[in-house]
Amino acid sequence: MKRLIVIIIAALGLVSCHSIVFENRTDCPRFVFFKVTNPQFFHQYDSMYVTVYRHPDGSQVSAGKPLLRDVQNNDYFVEVRRTNAVKGYGLIGWKDLVRTESEWHIPLGMQADTLYRFSYQAALEEDSILIPVEFTKEHSKVTVQFVGIETFEDAEGRFPFDLLVRSGTNGIDALTGVPTRGEFEYRPKESETGRFYFVLPRQADAGLTLELYGRPFLHNAEGHIKTFDLYRILKEYGGMDWNQRNLPDLFIEIDYQQTSVTVSIDAWDESALHYDF
Repeated sequence: MKRLIVIIIAALGLVSCHSIVFENRTDCPRFVFFKVTNPQFFHQYDSMYVTVYRHPDGSQVSAGKPLLRDVQNNDYFVEVRRTNAVKGYGLIGWKDLVRTESEWHIPLGMQADTLYRFSYQAALEEDSILIPVEFTKEHSKVTVQFVGIETFEDAEGRFPFDLLVRSGTNGIDALTGVPTRGEFEYRPKESETGRFYFVLPRQADAGLTLELYGRPFLHNAEGHIKTFDLYRILKEYGGMDWNQRNLPDLFIEIDYQQTSVTVSIDAWDESALHYDF
């Protein structure tokens, strides 16, 4: 019932302002409607965050959760005033990210959120405009599986290493889609013997590493065992392109006895590429 009332009020507002031909209409509400075109991503999440800026001066006119217009058709809208052109972005899947203007940063010690994003720019010459929304996948879920480690296990069969993931990319400018530079550091937890999961953001350039430490975890030179240049391994041996529209998920198998790494782009992709270290 509340949604119906909102829609009726919005419609009346449009009719009222549209009928005042000779008056100043700069204060009349205008509406930006968002139509989600790939709901397979969208339905995994409870809410969407949308920001609207005036174009071209870049001043913000709206930010937050848009109003729901039609749940079955994935339609949302935002009311704006005093602007004839808009630009902005929308996000779903954010959880721990910290916002600074249009940049969203990952706090140190956290992994990336499972973020999906869209951006837009359009003239708003009429009372409303429809923006088709197609989310892009801005993260990669990574699985690291160690094999050939039986001789390294302790008496209780526990995995003998801890992992530390580092990167020089710590977020994204949601308006431009450009990764933000900053320190990223995450220590993934072991889910089962020799298997670790973590989520990476879109990477700006080289600097992504996977470090092995002995247990108990000693984050120093004494505890350090080996560093894998994960960016180079993924790019040169896995063909990973961090600029592609939708980032794939990654499966990395490390055979410690055979001193080799096998990379699969997407967990369901049977084509695996091999790298010796």
